[in-house]
Amino acid sequence: MIQGDIYALLSQECAQTKEFKHDFIIACKDYQEARSSYEVLEFCHKHRDFSPYVPFILPEVRVHFGDDLTPFREDLLELLQVCAHFINAKAQKSYVLPFQAFCIHCLSQNFYKAL
Repeated sequence: MIQGDIYALLSQECAQTKEFKHDFIIACKDYQEARSSYEVLEFCHKHRDFSPYVPFILPEVRVHFGDDLTPFREDLLELLQVCAHFINAKAQKSYVLPFQAFCIHCLSQNFYKAL
């Protein structure tokens, strides 16, 4: 259902204004819903006359305070890489986040510029 809503939102905004003024974030209940939302945004981005937004999706990382981070190394590197690409992107962007990603504290922009 969320795929249709995102497509309708982008098509309405494009039809009414012919321009996009803001980056936006889509919060989803889980990674599966976030992935389907990302696929719609990616499809729309490939048709640039329809949507100029560059889509980004955060990977699902289930780390909690006090956990040993060794098993999560690959996931955390992927998470930081996506965040760095998002912050350094010059084009308009859309960010798709599973709810679990809201629990992760993001670092400052200065950290991502160094990556």
